Amino acid sequence: MRVLILVDEATASGQALLASLVVVDDAQLRAHYQEIAGAQGPEAPQDEGEPRDVLDADVQQVFSEWSRQ
Repeated sequence: MRVLILVDEATASGQALLASLVVVDDAQLRAHYQEIAGAQGPEAPQDEGEPRDVLDADVQQVFSEWSRQ
């Protein structure tokens, strides 16, 4: 899990975490997504909906952001 936290250290505030791509299909890691997001600091996204729905939205946002680069 530490590696997933390190991967997103350079992720800008407001962007979906790259770690979402890894955890989306792994139930054990998915359970720790809030912890991974929280490690990014006080501006980490706070999930208010169903965790899987939020995670799926983050994955779509990552794909969208990276397809434009």
